Amino acid sequence: MKLLFFNIFLFVLLAAACKRGNSDLEKPILTVGDHVLTMEEVGNAIPANSTEEDSTIIANDYVKRWMNSELMLRKAVLNLSKDEQNVDALIEEYRRSLLVSLYQQKLLDQKYSPMITDSEIEHYYNSMRENFHLRENIFKGLFVCFSKNTPKLDEFKQLLRLRDGEDLLNAKGFIVQYARRSEDFLDTWVPVSFVNRMLPDNISSEEDFLRSRRVYQAEDQEYIYFVVAKESCFIDQYEPLEYAKDKIKSILLNKKRFEFVKQLEEDLYNEGLEQKIIKFH
Repeated sequence: MKLLFFNIFLFVLLAAACKRGNSDLEKPILTVGDHVLTMEEVGNAIPANSTEEDSTIIANDYVKRWMNSELMLRKAVLNLSKDEQNVDALIEEYRRSLLVSLYQQKLLDQKYSPMITDSEIEHYYNSMRENFHLRENIFKGLFVCFSKNTPKLDEFKQLLRLRDGEDLLNAKGFIVQYARRSEDFLDTWVPVSFVNRMLPDNISSEEDFLRSRRVYQAEDQEYIYFVVAKESCFIDQYEPLEYAKDKIKSILLNKKRFEFVKQLEEDLYNEGLEQKIIKFH
């Protein structure tokens, strides 16, 4: 296996080259039974503008998944009877169910989604509030990443800690000018996990950060990261209505779904009779 994956690593760079128009696209990389994986197929799995390192990871993963899938399929074909392998009816039934479900959901979104009002959402929230306890810490704020050689970073840090309206506005101006990456969620609730994915290491003490320091700083070899918390809500507190709104809207839509589907079936039946799509023999 080690030798195989070493060879796969060598093929990765060739697969990436295929994306840039090199020849020999049909050259096989791997064969499992009668099925062949070519450099073109692996190359097509690599997003445009991927770095060499990313291309290596993506292509290596694609080849391993393809190989494992083919090996599993081969074993299944060898060990299942002809009747067990006859899945055409199951596939067709799944296709029909999927198409009907997609159509119903599309109509449901078009007809009822705009009709669900903020007052209806608020009423449901107030009456069912006990069902909306937070399972993770959330907050409103900023995420910013700078190169370590960015000028006047000390002044920026001071602006963040003051947190006055005008100071924050000046800080945002600095972010626009110098930040390598930034996320502004001053008006939107997000879980702490949202920023953890962008940091070199997770915030170890979320409550300490959100309750006391309000500004979190981290760094790696190239960059320095800042997370600023403007407002916070904590595990086991009630979800803010703004945070729960989309969830409640989905619940209300599902409650309407049964009545909607029943009415839709009746309408389609009447339409089928009028247009003579339905014929009784």
